Amino acid sequence: ATAFLLVGDSSLGLFFALANLAYAVLNLLPIKTLDGYVALNACLYAVTEQEKADSALKGLNSAFMLILCAALCYLVPLSGFNSSVLFLSFLTITLFLERN
Repeated sequence: ATAFLLVGDSSLGLFFALANLAYAVLNLLPIKTLDGYVALNACLYAVTEQEKADSALKGLNSAFMLILCAALCYLVPLSGFNSSVLFLSFLTITLFLERN
């Protein structure tokens, strides 16, 4: 909404609004360094034992990192092998392999 106030009813405003929405959705994923992980961690600790919560969070973290890596690998050819997308994919996959 703020993007439309800044640039009006243009494709640039739509781009910024959608980029902001994509950032918010990605930030809510239960991946270890994101806010979604912290929120889910607090919720699980409130309703279950610490070992069960840690086990569930570890599994969810791995699953969502794998999904994110697969999505990035799918996006690379769609982007025409854009160097920024290639770098982001390489970095994400490297971090996933390093942590597992």
